Amino acid sequence: MLRLCEFLYLASDGGYNHVGQDIGCIRRFGILAGKDVLEDQNLCLMKDYKEIKDLPIQNDFAGDEICQKMTANDDLWETYIKVIGTCVGIATVGIFVLWYTQASFMGINLVSDGHTLVEFSQLRNWEKCSSWSNFTTSPFTVVGGHMISFTDPSDCFTVGKVKAMTLSLSVLVSIEMFNSLNALSKHNSLVKMPPWRNPWLLVAMSVSFGLHCLILYIPFLADVFGIVPLTLSEWILVILVSAPVILIDEVLKFVGRSQRWIAKEKMA
Repeated sequence: MLRLCEFLYLASDGGYNHVGQDIGCIRRFGILAGKDVLEDQNLCLMKDYKEIKDLPIQNDFAGDEICQKMTANDDLWETYIKVIGTCVGIATVGIFVLWYTQASFMGINLVSDGHTLVEFSQLRNWEKCSSWSNFTTSPFTVVGGHMISFTDPSDCFTVGKVKAMTLSLSVLVSIEMFNSLNALSKHNSLVKMPPWRNPWLLVAMSVSFGLHCLILYIPFLADVFGIVPLTLSEWILVILVSAPVILIDEVLKFVGRSQRWIAKEKMA
């Protein structure tokens, strides 16, 4: 903080004038040792000032002189929001579709609970299932032996979506936790900025996951939130679907670093 105050003082004309006056006085009175020290200090402060001045530009920020605040580059935020937002949407909807339409995914058995699979076209037009000929559904079980049964085949898309909804919610929670790891550094890879550099973040992630598991595995809370417990294989599926957000963010960071390096070389 003291160093930052020194930078901010240096950024003003008063900072440079103060150092200049000190050097002028020393030259006048011939204190050579003090002159050398202050001149070295002045050079160091000028170098620090240049680094601080260039720092916002290097990090895709710019100064708004009218509003007297720093603003982010529009392209930076638009790219991040579009790419990461699209990733979150695909993952949460994707796992919902997987559970309804696929028997397995990357070696994980998705029908071990006994639920009925449907075609993607049927899932898209589920409200018309009453007109489908010979359409039947089977009840399925969840952790704890509880069975989800239906009085009408169409119930598999209403009452029966509880497992698919739970998977989607768990993916959303997991992706946000992975995104918090991505936020450890705006530009540096997780290899250079590992999660344990911020232990409090790991504590916060553990608490968040703990609360999510709490509402999953305590029957009363699960009923309140309209979700069901997940098996170990289903948790593995959740992690597999959520984890790519880390790789996508690493790619975005790499592209950003490359662009800044190219811009720096052009300015040199």
